[in-house]
Amino acid sequence: MDKLTDDLLIDIFSHVPYKSLCCFACVSRRWHTFISHPDHCWKLSQTLAGFFYNVQAPEHNFPDVSGASPPFFDPSFAFLPDRERECIHLVDGCNGLLFRCFKFADDPHEFDYLVINPATEKWVALPVSRRWLNQVGVARLGFDPAVSSHFYVFEFQLDWAETEDEDGDSHENDDKDGYVLGVVIYSSQNRAWTHKQSGWSSEIVVTDDFKSIFVNGMLYVVASMLAVRVVDVEGNNWRIIDFPGSEEYSFFLDAAAGYIDMSQGQLLLLPVIILSVTN
Repeated sequence: MDKLTDDLLIDIFSHVPYKSLCCFACVSRRWHTFISHPDHCWKLSQTLAGFFYNVQAPEHNFPDVSGASPPFFDPSFAFLPDRERECIHLVDGCNGLLFRCFKFADDPHEFDYLVINPATEKWVALPVSRRWLNQVGVARLGFDPAVSSHFYVFEFQLDWAETEDEDGDSHENDDKDGYVLGVVIYSSQNRAWTHKQSGWSSEIVVTDDFKSIFVNGMLYVVASMLAVRVVDVEGNNWRIIDFPGSEEYSFFLDAAAGYIDMSQGQLLLLPVIILSVTN
């Protein structure tokens, strides 16, 4: 086997199921390095076992299309302690799942973030409980096992402000627009949160359903203002990629309905284009 060239190995590995590929990575250090290398990952098989979706907390579902028995993934999260399974809300997925876990026994506004790998049934609760406010309502997970074993959680800080009435109920202030003020980033390597002010030159509004993708240590966000916003895992590099325009047609792009993802090692954006027709 040592006499096989890299070209032959990649051709062989590209024809085997994903689970077998994971086993092959344990054969030797050379095979592990070869299989996990970013330049090779997109060429290798990524067999679809099923897909996970949120029904209504605490209910979740996982249609298994692989036909495996037992199913590849148990959506009841039986491996979690009871408290962590009582009320968890799916926030994001990126080679793993990010959940918001509320602690009703102590305070209905207090919650933890749980990062779960359903394939390995490993999970971790991030340090420092958060308090639910619209100002900290949007978070995304960044994890690329082909590059690093560490993950990141991006929690966007918005300029929503809340006031409490005499009954203690919270209400939003109407004079705020929900613009991104900054981001708090958790690193599993440092096991700490760091805060960075927004470095985007224009105002941006994000909602719970905004689209994002994590690539090479950068989080790409499709939100408002017809542009892709980019921030790195340290919060030091902020960029803006404008949507393509057209001088021939009059149209506008619905960023909220657009999609951004990876395909064969390339970052792809699929915006929804709405033509403006006039007589």
